[in-house]
Amino acid sequence: MPAPRLIAAIIEDDPLVLRALEVYLETLGFVVISIADTKRFLREMPGVKWRIDLLITTSRLDNTSPYEDLLDAVRRNFGDVPTIVLTGDTSALARERARAAGCHYISKPVSPKALYDVIHALVDHHASDPSGNS
Repeated sequence: MPAPRLIAAIIEDDPLVLRALEVYLETLGFVVISIADTKRFLREMPGVKWRIDLLITTSRLDNTSPYEDLLDAVRRNFGDVPTIVLTGDTSALARERARAAGCHYISKPVSPKALYDVIHALVDHHASDPSGNS
């Protein structure tokens, strides 16, 4: 029997970046869920029956919500999901904010190889220790 495919959720406000991420993750074998409306996603999340194996989010959600609110909701509903904050904000504060939230920080633009390396490391680490402990 084939192994179940991993599910990646992407939250990105730039349609071109969102589409590029969708295509790239699909080529890596992920089932991709694209989320454009974070408020709707947060409302509907408690009824969702699928899992999320990887979350990639921008740091600016609908220009109003801090991504930490989304992460809290995702973790309540799906457990400790490996998360990448992919952002154009290259400040030290943005890096520290992502780290403090338990996320991996990547600044845009990012090469496919660099993104692959981070995804591979996060998903492999989570698969070997889903509790999030080292």
